[in-house]
Amino acid sequence: MSSIEQLVAYEAINLFVDRARAVKHDFALTAENADAVAEICTRLDGLPLAIELAAPRVRLFPPRLILQRLENRMQFLTGALKDLPARQRTLRATIDWSHNLLSTEEKILFRRLAVFASGATYEAVEAICGVVDNSGDDAAQALDVFQGLEALLDHSLLRLVEDGDDLRYAMLETIKEYAQEQLEHSGEAELIRRRHVDYFLALAETAETELRHADQVTWLARLEREHDNLRAALDWSLNHDSESAPRLAASLGRFWHVCAHHAEGRHWLEEALAAGAREGASDTAQANALHRAGLLAYFQANTKAALELFQRSLALFRTLDDKSGIAMALCGCAMCRRVRLELPEAWSLIEESLQIIRETNDVVGKGEVLFWHGLIALFLGETERAALSVREAAQIADSQGDVSALAACSTLLGDILFAQGDLDQARLQYENGLKLARSAGELVASAYALNRLIRAAYFQGDYELADKYATQHLLLARSSCFRKYMSVRWLV
Repeated sequence: MSSIEQLVAYEAINLFVDRARAVKHDFALTAENADAVAEICTRLDGLPLAIELAAPRVRLFPPRLILQRLENRMQFLTGALKDLPARQRTLRATIDWSHNLLSTEEKILFRRLAVFASGATYEAVEAICGVVDNSGDDAAQALDVFQGLEALLDHSLLRLVEDGDDLRYAMLETIKEYAQEQLEHSGEAELIRRRHVDYFLALAETAETELRHADQVTWLARLEREHDNLRAALDWSLNHDSESAPRLAASLGRFWHVCAHHAEGRHWLEEALAAGAREGASDTAQANALHRAGLLAYFQANTKAALELFQRSLALFRTLDDKSGIAMALCGCAMCRRVRLELPEAWSLIEESLQIIRETNDVVGKGEVLFWHGLIALFLGETERAALSVREAAQIADSQGDVSALAACSTLLGDILFAQGDLDQARLQYENGLKLARSAGELVASAYALNRLIRAAYFQGDYELADKYATQHLLLARSSCFRKYMSVRWLV
């Protein structure tokens, strides 16, 4: 079945073609316009009235130009359909009619819900839309979120979406555009958008800590569900809250790395750093964002950019006399020097980092530095010293319930054993590292463990097993967003 044959099986597509032919008799779905027609129907949420208003525009515009003009669908779709009641002759009139049936309180909730991207949980709606404010609007003071949500669902201005065990309240994009207009005209848009940023900043900063514990998978899934809201919060804060922008971006650094959103994370961090520098964000916010940006650049194999970012963060952490920050920035610099095979410099930096971090109460940071201390020792051929550092790092990870760090330690211990010639024990460590990484939802760590298992099986002459792991490695690469990261250079 061709793609066009598949498309015409959808009612929305059929409706568009039928209404288009009513005004342009030779209109047909073709290979050239099929994608645009499908995207038009998607952007209009499959709403019959919206499609009936859009399709006649083919008399003046090809579908690709109609699609471009849907950026402001309320103004574009204003044609009259004379055979319908007055309230249904334009898309705006139809939504106006439903909106006018709402009480004052329900209208307030309706417009405030436009702040969310891809919907929201009840808790988020309550925190952002139902909080008492000082606007002087008596209705806003007593907003009943539960009752309001029920009313909006009853009027088909809101829909309830089940996402596993999570229930989310979401608007069709067409309805949301109308609600956004209402929010902008209400005079409280900045208030609600600032609440939205504050809520998702708190979520991200809580998640940053929780991603170091046994419940990492749950938190990764939560952040992935809220990714669009986090993007929206970042986007707004870049121009309106230069302090929150680097804080929010830095807090999401680990999430972006674990889920292999390296390029996107770098983009947001660079934008946040620029906004912070322009508007005078605190040194603490900037230093943390620089360090996170350095880590993402490092895992993108851009060691030149990573080293520059780590050095900039180091300078700020020294100004702040932040011992933990200084240690972590030194560690980052050591990581980059190691990749550049500047091993004496790398060793000097990681030794200094370890000495400083041991003087702090930063247990998690100490575990990270010990891990990289072990890796650099391994590169220097100091396998016994490497093993001591990695095992201490593993003990810290275990005490914190940090499955992700345990996975990394297990795989690195496998590298140490491999270097010592104990391939059987190395493979056991790699298998354990893969198991732990998968249980923690770690895409990058899973890929690295698979890479090591391929190598171990190959050197043991078990080519069938090596092929099995290579297949899993390639499947992971194809299903995720970090193909460049998982390049064949890992296999050499």
